[in-house]
Amino acid sequence: MSDQFDLTLSKALEQLKFAVQAINEPVNLDGMFISHLDVKLRLRDDISWKIYENPLVWLQRSNPNLDQAPSLAALGYLLNYQLHDVRINDSEASNKFKWGLERVKQRKDVFSLPNSWAMQPTTVLGICLGILSIQSVSDIAWMLSLTTDYLKLPNIAPMVKLVYFYVQTLLNHRLTPTVAFLCIL
Repeated sequence: MSDQFDLTLSKALEQLKFAVQAINEPVNLDGMFISHLDVKLRLRDDISWKIYENPLVWLQRSNPNLDQAPSLAALGYLLNYQLHDVRINDSEASNKFKWGLERVKQRKDVFSLPNSWAMQPTTVLGICLGILSIQSVSDIAWMLSLTTDYLKLPNIAPMVKLVYFYVQTLLNHRLTPTVAFLCIL
């Protein structure tokens, strides 16, 4: 029985690696999402990720419309990768993220359409990671409120809920020490 399970699991992991290779392209939102969540499977041990690049290089090369949430999310993933894996904080790219975030935050009724950015886990996680990279307490609180409102909606798929709870955990982890520090002042 164990041999059959090992064989089935091995085949599933090979299929997963093949599927991941298909989205392993520079600044691919789905690829950045999978790479960020790749903690347990450690696919990065077997896959040479091509999805990340310098945020400023990407901004200059592609000239993305940062008031569109998917582009803003891509920049959020890039800023997070740069800050945590390369240990660099690029203020110019961060400022562009802040500008785009202010535009996205102005949207009303973000849950009114099924294809809204606020209902797309890959986009929400990318924007969350960007917010964490720029370390803005007010933006963290805004994203927490947005995800809390989303989780109150009916008929959310369990996997989507899991991602939104993960986003809230990331935000709460960053917000709690900051709020505690501000209370001391």
